[in-house]
Amino acid sequence: MSKVISVTPASGDILCGRGITCYQHTGNVQFRDVIALNLPQYTDPSLTKLQKTMMIQNIIDSQSKEGNRFIKEDPAGWVELGKKDAQRKVGQTLRDSAAKILQRKTGQSLKDAAAEMRTATKMRTAAKLRTAAKI
Repeated sequence: MSKVISVTPASGDILCGRGITCYQHTGNVQFRDVIALNLPQYTDPSLTKLQKTMMIQNIIDSQSKEGNRFIKEDPAGWVELGKKDAQRKVGQTLRDSAAKILQRKTGQSLKDAAAEMRTATKMRTAAKLRTAAKI
């Protein structure tokens, strides 16, 4: 069993959670800028799942190199996320941001825009598998 170590949030840390405190935190504002910069590449239909995973890891690595951590509030205080949880956080933020852009473009509800993105991704994956099977 791992020991939970409470940390004090620094200005560049990404606070995982809801509410105005997390939304307005300097690290979260900067993180949203990083997401916005990576979104065009992330939504490229030719990008494979492996390439998206590598992009997510690059975002985490760049934040880490700058001394920023992904942290969440716990009953014990603020604790740093593990690698898998940080990957989930970055991936979900990219997907949510992409869905919001699609929603604005099409006028769909956010739920419908997200569902359309999932369907398109599944169709691209199936087409790639069919192409690979023919080779």
